[in-house]
Amino acid sequence: MRPLVTSPITIADHTWIAAEAMVMPGCSIGPGTIVGARSVVRSDLPGWKICVGDPCRPVKDRELNEQSKSYLNHS
Repeated sequence: MRPLVTSPITIADHTWIAAEAMVMPGCSIGPGTIVGARSVVRSDLPGWKICVGDPCRPVKDRELNEQSKSYLNHS
């Protein structure tokens, strides 16, 4: 039997984690990052990226429109 491994998971503001994604213990997800459906986050992810896969990795920068930028500046 394996021991239970616990370590904090950090999820920054304005982050979206899609359905059935798994974030492993000890990982941090940067602000504004999108984690795609069924992705497996095994290491830290940078901010403002679109990340997918197993292991989850950045594939594209997240671009914001003017309305989104305005919202973020006021929140």
